[in-house]
Amino acid sequence: DLKQKINVSHLPSGIYFLKVASNEGITSLKFVKQ
Repeated sequence: DLKQKINVSHLPSGIYFLKVASNEGITSLKFVKQ
């Protein structure tokens, strides 16, 4: 199980989609930065 931190402090507030590719496939994640 791989864990990775991503610094989003420089991004403005909003809704973001993150696409993650690994050996097990591609996953899209949605997150909201306030």
